[in-house]
Amino acid sequence: MRLEYFSGERISKAPTEDYPLSGLDKAGEQPSASAGQTFSMRKNCIALGFLLLLGLGLRLYAFNAPPVDFLSWRDTQTLMVARNFFRHNMNLFQPAIDWRTTDEVLAHGTVGGTELQITPWLTALLYYIFGIRYWVGRVVPLFFALLGATFFYRLCYRWFGLQCAFIATFLLTLSPYYLYTGRLQMPESFTFAMVFAALYYYERWTSERSRRDFFCAAFFSAAMLLGKPQVGVTVLPMAVMTFRRMGWRTFWTPAVYGFAVLVVLPVGAFMYYSYGVLLPRTGLSFAQPAILELDQWLLNPSYYRDVGLSLWKWALTPGVVVFALIGLWPFGRSQHRYWPYAWLLGSLLFFFIIPGGVRDNGYYQLILVPPVVLLAARSLSALLTRRSWWRYGVVGIVMLGIALNCLSVALNLWTPRYTDAMHCGEWLKENTPPETLVLSANPSPTMLYFADRTGWTTWAEHYGKGAGFNVEILKKTRKLGAQIVAVPDAWFDNAFQSARYDSMRDVLYDSFHCYKGADFTIFFLGARADLRLPPTNRVAFGRQETRIYLRGTWGPNQGKQETGTFVAMGPAKRAALRFAAPQGAHTLVLAISSAVPEQDVSVEIQGGGTVRHHFEKAFQPAEVHVPLPQASTNGHPVVFLEATKKNADGASLLLYALKTDN
Repeated sequence: MRLEYFSGERISKAPTEDYPLSGLDKAGEQPSASAGQTFSMRKNCIALGFLLLLGLGLRLYAFNAPPVDFLSWRDTQTLMVARNFFRHNMNLFQPAIDWRTTDEVLAHGTVGGTELQITPWLTALLYYIFGIRYWVGRVVPLFFALLGATFFYRLCYRWFGLQCAFIATFLLTLSPYYLYTGRLQMPESFTFAMVFAALYYYERWTSERSRRDFFCAAFFSAAMLLGKPQVGVTVLPMAVMTFRRMGWRTFWTPAVYGFAVLVVLPVGAFMYYSYGVLLPRTGLSFAQPAILELDQWLLNPSYYRDVGLSLWKWALTPGVVVFALIGLWPFGRSQHRYWPYAWLLGSLLFFFIIPGGVRDNGYYQLILVPPVVLLAARSLSALLTRRSWWRYGVVGIVMLGIALNCLSVALNLWTPRYTDAMHCGEWLKENTPPETLVLSANPSPTMLYFADRTGWTTWAEHYGKGAGFNVEILKKTRKLGAQIVAVPDAWFDNAFQSARYDSMRDVLYDSFHCYKGADFTIFFLGARADLRLPPTNRVAFGRQETRIYLRGTWGPNQGKQETGTFVAMGPAKRAALRFAAPQGAHTLVLAISSAVPEQDVSVEIQGGGTVRHHFEKAFQPAEVHVPLPQASTNGHPVVFLEATKKNADGASLLLYALKTDN
């Protein structure tokens, strides 16, 4: 068949929505006129409508929940952009975030080196109508997720007919990351909606030579690249479509070059602006160049192991993988049977282009889901080439099993994980002035979002330079005006769980006054630490307010009915206490026990003596009396406790109480 692009000539019997381009109704069967009527537009709409209602209903689960689940860091940083669009500037090309670099404190934190912020911009428009609410932030991504499912269905229908389209879209709708990201402030749902639309209209253009399809394909192709440049690997299935229709004439067909110009010009202009203008000016970006360090990842066998396990358990799920492998066999006689392979190959290239992003961000693996579910759907629909109740029963049971597995993974992703960051942020919002500058001990921006404050995270000092929670970043941010150090982590005081805080925990407690929440800690950089003992000169450990006296590696607060509250020393066998000794106090009394039998313990006071004690039995409390020196460092004695053994959990001693006697 001769193809004359933009000649006005039309292909006879052009494919329609009711007559799949593949020429196949069920896999391998040529449809008759009556069969074409059977799969009418009405039944087609019913099938698609069911899938859209299913996708909508599942995403309405906990729809107004705060963004504290699996990807809260990605969700909240985009919600920041939406909030700043709404409050300050609706300029789509000036997206702003609430964290800064350690170079200077900009009045407006414009972020560069990132995708076009379509989703938060549209969300900001909804804020004008409904206000800033959690559920409003989920509407736009939900809409694009359903739009994407619609185009994916229509694309699969044109290729392989109704049965395959229904099964493929069902599997896509329930795919954990597609289901999960389809209600988060992330570019994924918008981007994949554009990907499916671009492929759909490009396929129509290459087969029907319609100007409308040409411009629609160019528009959606540019939109998908603006939404997420990494999905440029979709060019491979597009190239296969082109060569399948046009052969070597592709290289001297003007329309192909016109298409490329329409796509590349806007995308190239925006990429230059975002990466070449904004990023050098502000140093703020959602990404770091480490994700492109190919040698670090591709030459490391653990990369392939970790990504493979993630795909198997989370992104694809086992059932889909198994049937996709079966679907690699080219079922039927459809002229489209090889295109899913090109889509699959293009998606796999993504794993070698941005390995750091794929390894650390499971949602990057979503790019592999569409071709894989299409292959799985081909193998499942092949079982239905003959009408048989047991075949439909088998396929139904398989799809039900896959659905239950996918939903269990999605529920795991939706489970709240970072409520401590929310509680910390809400406390700051209620108890500090709006202009307060905050240093977060956590790399995630979640706490800053809930606090509605400007500040710094310990993810990156600026683009290209990572950061850590250390004295260096504390000094830099203090010079820039930081007033608060917020630790939005319930495990901050637990050395068994948060070894990354060990180097800073003592520095902060020794230097600054703090407020202890149930699952967060706030340090006030303008107020000195107060280590005085309570008026009773006694401290009962195992409570939040007593953590200020502990130094070194101590475990979480605990309590037992028979022995009272306590804290365990570990995982190291040496730790310390520090406090302001009351005037006239001459003896320190520690109530302790051992976590293991036959334990030798030494208690040493800096500038004073050492007392030793032997425990024959585990968990048998004893009081150790230690003379206080006449003079101690700045009036704050440091008491070192050292043990010779620890149990299987890493605990050596249990500290119950401290008191001083005159």
